[in-house]
Amino acid sequence: MIKNILFDIDGTITDTEYTIIKSLQTLLLREKGISVKDEDLYYILGIPGEDGVRQFSNDQDDLNNLLEKWRIIIADYANYSTVFDGMEKLFFNLNNADLNLGIITSKTHQELKNDFDRFNLNKYFDIFVTASDTKKHKPNPDPIYKALDLLHATPGNSIYIGDSIYDMKCAHNADVPFALATWGAKDNPEFKNAEYKLSTPDSLMKIIL
Repeated sequence: MIKNILFDIDGTITDTEYTIIKSLQTLLLREKGISVKDEDLYYILGIPGEDGVRQFSNDQDDLNNLLEKWRIIIADYANYSTVFDGMEKLFFNLNNADLNLGIITSKTHQELKNDFDRFNLNKYFDIFVTASDTKKHKPNPDPIYKALDLLHATPGNSIYIGDSIYDMKCAHNADVPFALATWGAKDNPEFKNAEYKLSTPDSLMKIIL
């Protein structure tokens, strides 16, 4: 029986695609003088920002400078980010069912505070695992291992909900079943390997209860 429900954030709980892509495009145009199409930046959805920006940097100092300026620019686009319809109702119902809820995100601790706290959803979750908590990140299984350890859980009584290939590979590498949040996912033939495909947030309840 599933007792531990683990969630990604971007593209799963919150619709942040516009904020992430447009702010990065603005950064690259201002700092590097290059214009990058939306679809050429989709790869960054689901991995730590540092990993995504690295290919545009010359060295570590340049990378640090880009990341700092990106954080400022993201704040200008923050109001475009919203919580997907039905998510808070789902969290409320999961809490009432006495299930453990956790966050596994590629955001750092500071990015979580800057980007997620304002939605007032933290109260529904028992644990948070960010990119600051593990040396290896998705698709490596370490973030899920960390979450399972914090919850005293096992792969067999847990599930991970996400929207990206990185999320699915992270789950499978940890032997945890994966549920695809189709409302935030891009089409990818690899998603045929997802154990579940959720059409709406509340469809998760049919899987776990």
